[in-house]
Amino acid sequence: MDEATMMSGRKTMDTNDGRTLKKAWFRKLVRGIHALSQKL
Repeated sequence: MDEATMMSGRKTMDTNDGRTLKKAWFRKLVRGIHALSQKL
């Protein structure tokens, strides 16, 4: 994941919907890591 994506993700966490967006972003991150670990 590049820095720009992380920065925008961090920015959305500061909004009112931050908690739900953070959850969705975290779920996406976990899914990505899981997919990567299965490839290895």
